[in-house]
Amino acid sequence: MIAATFSIYVTVGFSALGLLVVQNFTSMNLYLALPLAGVVSLCVVAITKRRLHIAETFPDLLILRFARLLLS
Repeated sequence: MIAATFSIYVTVGFSALGLLVVQNFTSMNLYLALPLAGVVSLCVVAITKRRLHIAETFPDLLILRFARLLLS
């Protein structure tokens, strides 16, 4: 249980660190940085969806087609 939780935190931490590096070493404006952060956030959810058990915690999300594709 602790290892699974730790791996979620590691995934979130590396994603945030990657966004920080991209933001600091490029001259990316806000219009490019926000969609990049959104894509990275969706990737984090997709990678950790089995460990987070989002579909069991929020079953009403499965009504939405996009959420069903992302969480199933």
